Amino acid sequence: MYIHGFNRLIKNNRISSDQLIEVFSFLEKEIEIYLMKHYTGKNFMYYLKADALVPAFTITIVSHYEDKEVQESVSLFELIDWYKENACFDGLEIIARQINDESKEAESKGAFPDSEKTYTKTINT
Repeated sequence: MYIHGFNRLIKNNRISSDQLIEVFSFLEKEIEIYLMKHYTGKNFMYYLKADALVPAFTITIVSHYEDKEVQESVSLFELIDWYKENACFDGLEIIARQINDESKEAESKGAFPDSEKTYTKTINT
């Protein structure tokens, strides 16, 4: 599920980090209530991803299996603050320049080391 509508508010400083945390916490809790109502004895992974390059928030819920590795997670507060500081609301600036083939790969690996972060929670029903 793609979460839209916040970018204009965030870009223009019209919504605080606390309000964003409140909204995302509410969504998380309502999803958890829904899953507990309709599924019993199952585990789910809740992912809230902030992608600074898009920029967008995305919520993903998947079934969780014990042997499946869980993505690295940050706190919800850290995720919101990081997104507010790093989101490319006005797009990316592309600079045309000449670089030799040897340095292309090395530069591309480090170009956007932190373009997205994820908050993860296990939901047991």
